[in-house]
Amino acid sequence: MEPFMRCLQYGAIIDFENKSYEQIDVPVGIKKQFNVINKRVILEGHCKKCQKSKSLE
Repeated sequence: MEPFMRCLQYGAIIDFENKSYEQIDVPVGIKKQFNVINKRVILEGHCKKCQKSKSLE
């Protein structure tokens, strides 16, 4: 699993590593209904550039 962060205003994408996210298991209820072939963690928010421009407004 390759987690990443995405800026909602500028669309910047930053990859990061975190062992905790790699250990997230697919819930049993979903495993019974689907053959999961990929897991993805996406954090969305505002990057430093976006935060600075918003604070100047």
